[in-house]
Amino acid sequence: MDFDINIVAGLIAGVAAMIPGAVIYSPNVLGKQWMKAISHKPGQGGSPSAAVTKMLVTSLVNGLVASFVVWSAGADTFGSALVIALALGWFWVASSLMLVFFENRGWKWFEISALSHILTAAVIGVVLGLFV
Repeated sequence: MDFDINIVAGLIAGVAAMIPGAVIYSPNVLGKQWMKAISHKPGQGGSPSAAVTKMLVTSLVNGLVASFVVWSAGADTFGSALVIALALGWFWVASSLMLVFFENRGWKWFEISALSHILTAAVIGVVLGLFV
């Protein structure tokens, strides 16, 4: 097996991957429902700018890892890059599902999280697919 990565594509995918979360978790979309599901009140917690910075770093790493997996798997078409990224997204969804089972997180929380994970994986797949 050959190991490969497209660093530029991975970094762009990481930045683009923040878009679904920014939309989904905004208060005017599903943010209020999500905060209710986790018993979070606006203004509670740490610095929003620190959270966004940490999320950006995490997202960049996700993009790079996805790029590594997509290219190492030999994706050679837009569709194959998208399918591989969506398969990676399943692991994020499954991780959230385990939190429902073991931490008693609610189903509303899971639905919102799963939607975010699937759309994020799709965005990563689209961006990486554009570089194939």
